[in-house]
Amino acid sequence: MNARNGGFAPTPPRSATGPREVASEDLLGAARQIRIRHRGEWYTLRQTANDKLILTK
Repeated sequence: MNARNGGFAPTPPRSATGPREVASEDLLGAARQIRIRHRGEWYTLRQTANDKLILTK
């Protein structure tokens, strides 16, 4: 953990050829789940009690 920025490591810069990287903390914030719309369909990204991520439709 990094105390200078609230305990989270900074997200590395995006490579021109690699995938975009986003920290789960940036997506979820203080919530344990979020809804994501993809091509008109809704999905739920949920953090479990064991700190795993589950994406469901």
